[in-house]
Amino acid sequence: MPIWENCTNRKVRSYDRAEMLRDIAFLNALYNWLSGRK
Repeated sequence: MPIWENCTNRKVRSYDRAEMLRDIAFLNALYNWLSGRK
């Protein structure tokens, strides 16, 4: 469960593997972009 969804009701829907992989890919791309700006 991502940090920004911790305040939501976890019973509404499950946080599945596809969403986890998407978020990891997004955060990885964001990290790489920020690292490349130095």
